[in-house]
Amino acid sequence: MDAVELIFCKSINYFDYTSVNPKKTNYILISPSDDNFNDFGKITSVLIRAQFEDDKVEFRTKLAILDVKGSNQELTLVEYFNKTNNNDTLIYPNDDVLYFSQCQSLETYRYLHRCVGKEKSDIILTKINDLSTIRNKKKYLNKFRLFIKSKIFQTSLIRTSESYYAFKNSNFISGEIESQEIKNNELEFSVDIDDGELNRINLGFNFSYKKKHPRNIITIIGSNGNGKSRTLSNIAKMALSGSKSYGDRIEVNRILLFAPRHELRSFPSEHWKNPATYYRTFPTTRSYQTRSKKTTTETILDIVRSEETIAGRSRWEIFSESLNGLTNHGEIYLKGSSPKEYYSLKFLNDQKENNSLLGWGTVQEDLEPIRLIQGNEFKLSSGEISFLKIITNMTMHIENGSLLLIDEPETHLHPNFISLIISALHKILTATGSYSIISTHSVYIVREVPQDQVIILERDEKNNVVQKTTGMTTLGANLGSLSSFIFGENSRSKLVNEIAKKVIREHRSFEEIEGLYRDSFSIEMLSLIRGMMK
Repeated sequence: MDAVELIFCKSINYFDYTSVNPKKTNYILISPSDDNFNDFGKITSVLIRAQFEDDKVEFRTKLAILDVKGSNQELTLVEYFNKTNNNDTLIYPNDDVLYFSQCQSLETYRYLHRCVGKEKSDIILTKINDLSTIRNKKKYLNKFRLFIKSKIFQTSLIRTSESYYAFKNSNFISGEIESQEIKNNELEFSVDIDDGELNRINLGFNFSYKKKHPRNIITIIGSNGNGKSRTLSNIAKMALSGSKSYGDRIEVNRILLFAPRHELRSFPSEHWKNPATYYRTFPTTRSYQTRSKKTTTETILDIVRSEETIAGRSRWEIFSESLNGLTNHGEIYLKGSSPKEYYSLKFLNDQKENNSLLGWGTVQEDLEPIRLIQGNEFKLSSGEISFLKIITNMTMHIENGSLLLIDEPETHLHPNFISLIISALHKILTATGSYSIISTHSVYIVREVPQDQVIILERDEKNNVVQKTTGMTTLGANLGSLSSFIFGENSRSKLVNEIAKKVIREHRSFEEIEGLYRDSFSIEMLSLIRGMMK
């Protein structure tokens, strides 16, 4: 391959470099992007157009220039043109020009790899001094150390969570991007919760993939009004602010929030000004007044059409595996445009491309999936629809190293679906090296995770919110025991307490009560009575 030439272009509209140099077949053009978003007054976005003899690719990244002609300044590309060669359309930078760049997401690197292959991707990224690439090359070590000390690098090139994550996990980029291994990082951070003016508590979160049973799900449980949802909200604000306003910076790729529709107003909006991370919110409950951004069917089609891979696995593969716990999921179909025209989830991704495209195009996106049994159509239960809705949105929007915040997933869900949700969530998190925090008041969720991943919030004698020590094994624990431990006497219904007290008043011994009520009272009820008689 002939040498690849790098050219700075003054305008994004300058496309035809071959008219200037018709013999040149391998070159990289860098021009200001049409994205006017600025980072503290600096517009560092640029458009990269790379041309090889038989391949070409176009993508956006961020680029800055240092120490031009000994001025020790930090410049954008536009500022560089204005300062040095105002009348020139093209500049061929030499070794004296210290420029560097940083792609803003892992998907950008995967896109390059898909378009032109690993070898040419590496040439392009090295030529533009992409920091996640040159940090792995010894000859660029001094430049790398100089670049990362610059103010513009900190405030612009790695301002967002996605760009920061791409930079921190640059080992992905030096290898085979499409078949990369998931970097299951240890993730640790803390967040403060204010409970009135006089009480503030600090909650620590520690995730690990190094233990035999991965610690990738943490649950927060307690009675209503004890700060569970507020904790999730503060974590989201902490990530969105990108500062210490709400705590230390969280080293995750993106934040996905799932909450009942009526609770979403309690969380930060997707329209947060200048967010420091990719952030999306998803309602987990159905509403007949409003609808989510997309139907479940639309999101399923987005997944099947997606070409993105995470650790060599497509989003469709991850989605399919998460469905395994759903009863008879092979009976779930999408409705076509004609009567009696149905497409199974398996068909959507298993046919030849032309057949798949035709099938995708005739699916009625505004209709929910249905269950088809022996040619008869049945509506999915509300629990099945909620399950699919949550899982499809998770699968479509998750990235490697994401943090999923889930508020009260048990709302409108049967306990059986709670277990399915947690099982599917665990598979999705493990496949993507991600993490999740769940706020709940359901012991059905708590018994799905180890005790060191459970945070219990309660009120003390002064009515202040405090963290209760998890003093019992939670994974697979008895529901009654869990409920009694977490919620105490308040977990029993008033009716149960009244019946127990009445029975005790009317009989002289527990043996007498047991003989009379063993067929009508549960073991837990009898145990309660025995305890009350002591």
